[in-house]
Amino acid sequence: MKKFLLSLAVLAVASPAFANTAASWLATPIVAGDKTFTLNSYTGLDDASVNITAVDNGLTHSLNLAGLNNTSNNFTLNFTVTVNSGTNTISQSRVSQNDVLGNSTGGTTTLTTVGFSDTINQSGTGNTNNHTAGTTSVTFDTQSFGVDGANFLSNLTYDVVQITPPAIPEPSTFALAGLAVAGLVFARRRAR
Repeated sequence: MKKFLLSLAVLAVASPAFANTAASWLATPIVAGDKTFTLNSYTGLDDASVNITAVDNGLTHSLNLAGLNNTSNNFTLNFTVTVNSGTNTISQSRVSQNDVLGNSTGGTTTLTTVGFSDTINQSGTGNTNNHTAGTTSVTFDTQSFGVDGANFLSNLTYDVVQITPPAIPEPSTFALAGLAVAGLVFARRRAR
């Protein structure tokens, strides 16, 4: 029984991950934590070994495409990440890729809707892009180049970092602060 309860506790703490193919993702958006990943369009990612996983790591949410070494041609991918609940907003985004063979031409060009553009060759990480305050969705548009059966990527990772806005004091907090000030004024008058 203790082992069972420990297993449940570990599962509760572990970050949820959901795997999809491009076709299943196109039919049903992926939800991970408070983010929804909606596939707008794609080409060249139809191999069943391409595995698409969204992970909620607290403030960082990631979409990972693995198994790209089975993709023998260039591909495109356009998707949108949206905050689907709460008051959190997206503050930053970044794209990284891993090329297990170290090929110099298996890069991708990635654009986001707010005008950032990265070209990444071989294994590398793009720039960390800062988004304007209040951003609740970001669209990634990816175009690969130089991909063929002998020159390919192994995976791509798209990260969005969210922030939680500062808490706004409730009216009762202001009322309590007002009573405290009134008490201080009263105590000072009484001491005279």
